Amino acid sequence: DLLNAPLFGHGEGQFRWSVEVVESRYNHPHNAPLQFLYQWGMIGSLALIVMVWPAIRAMPSALIDKDNIAVGALGVLIGLGAMSLLEGSLFHFYPTGIFVLSLAVLGASAENRRKYVPTGY
Repeated sequence: DLLNAPLFGHGEGQFRWSVEVVESRYNHPHNAPLQFLYQWGMIGSLALIVMVWPAIRAMPSALIDKDNIAVGALGVLIGLGAMSLLEGSLFHFYPTGIFVLSLAVLGASAENRRKYVPTGY
């Protein structure tokens, strides 16, 4: 059923009702990439990637930095990202909030802070 609406997806909460195999028992496929593609299609999933790209791009420099607060953030992203392939961890508010906070920490790496924060702070 994913192939019926590949560009824009089927919308929020439609997995349960439009995939006959799950017999109306599951709200999502318990796999974040598949769920994003099913809900939002390729265009919405691409928009999500564009939104988090600055944090992804900042990962290498954040990990090399001396005041390394990024290691914990990266650990959270890897852990929750791996778990989201098997369970719906990114469909609950608390883990999603922690995931977004970790992306913000990586996006605000020391290299990026030096660009925007005046010296002496």
